[in-house]
Amino acid sequence: MTNSEGVHAAVRVATGTTLDYNGDWHALFTLNSITAGTFNERLLRWINFKLSANYNNLPQAMQVYAVSQGFNNWSSMTTIVL
Repeated sequence: MTNSEGVHAAVRVATGTTLDYNGDWHALFTLNSITAGTFNERLLRWINFKLSANYNNLPQAMQVYAVSQGFNNWSSMTTIVL
């Protein structure tokens, strides 16, 4: 299992969906009342929601979120706690 597959599996558990990677993430965004925008826009708003923050830069937000989950960076995350 790759790192992204582990994260995807955690998203599926949280949403109860079995879509593709993007579809499952979009379901997670909707579950958290983030209903409009592109994938990246919704991901940034979701990360800000989870961190109670207001980042304007997606890569920076992803980095901070990964560290909050105990990883060095987004690509090293093997799972996430939702």
